[in-house]
Amino acid sequence: MLCAQHALNNLLQGAYFSAVDLAEIARKLDELERSVLGTDLSLNVNDDGYFSVQVISEALKVFDLRLVGLCDFQARNIGSLTCSAFICNFENHWFTLRRINGCWFNLNSLNSGPTIISDCHLELYLAQLAAEGYTVFVVEGQLPPCPAENSVVDCGDIEDVVNVDSDAFQPKPFNNKIVHALSPTDYVDESDEDLLKALIASREAADHNDRSLQKALMENVSLPAAECGTSDAHINGQASIDNTDQIRHSDVTPDVFPSAEEVRRKREAFLRRLEEAKKK
Repeated sequence: MLCAQHALNNLLQGAYFSAVDLAEIARKLDELERSVLGTDLSLNVNDDGYFSVQVISEALKVFDLRLVGLCDFQARNIGSLTCSAFICNFENHWFTLRRINGCWFNLNSLNSGPTIISDCHLELYLAQLAAEGYTVFVVEGQLPPCPAENSVVDCGDIEDVVNVDSDAFQPKPFNNKIVHALSPTDYVDESDEDLLKALIASREAADHNDRSLQKALMENVSLPAAECGTSDAHINGQASIDNTDQIRHSDVTPDVFPSAEEVRRKREAFLRRLEEAKKK
C-alpha cells in the first residue's frame, strides 16, 4: 500500500520519505497518545502500511507545511482556491493534486504518470471527490522548489513532473536523478516493506510488555485518569485511474533541492521535538 508515502513524495516532488520514516513517526505518535489516553491500540499505522492523517501532518511539519480541511480553507478564503496543493483521501488511499507554474496536476500514484486538470475543471473535480466520499485537505505553506518549475511553461509540459509508482517501492528510472541528488539512502527500496513489517511486529511486542507493566503498576498504585480530547481522524480512500503519459526527469541542481543532510537534520529535529513533548 504505502500510498501516504507516495502522496507525500509526489507533493514534495522528491523521494524525501521512506516507509520506515513514516512508521517511526507513527510509533512516536502512538507513544504520545498512549501516555495521554492509556490505550494500547495504534491509531496511526496498520499492518497493511496505511498511515493516518496525523502521520502525514507531522511529516509535513518538517517543511513548515500544514493540512487544513477544504471546507475550513474555503470559509477563510471566501471560496477562492489560492492554494498550491491538495491531499485527498478515501478509505485506504491517499493521493496528491499539485499546482506547478499555474498548471494543476493529478499525481495519483495509481497512475503511470501525471495527468493535467484544467483550472475550469478543478473546482468541479474537487466537488466530485467530495460527493464520492473523499476527504480533501488543502496544503498550506510554501512548497519546496522542484525541477519541474524550471521547465513547466504551459499545461502541456508534463515531462519533468514526478509521479511515484505505487506498484514499485523504488522510484521509476525517470526519477533516479532526484534520488541520486538526495542520496541513495533517502529513497524507498524493496527492503522497506519488510522493515515496516518488522517495525510493526516489534511495536506489538513492546505494546504487550507495556500492558503487563501497566497491570503490575495498577495493582499497587491508584493512578488518576487523564482527561483529554483527541481526534483519531483516520480517513481512507480509493482513487480513480486516469489516462497517463510517459514522463521523464531532468537534472537536479544543488540550489533547487535541499541537500540530503539538510533533510536528515530536519527529520532528527522533528523526532527530538516529539520525544521532548512526550516527556512533558
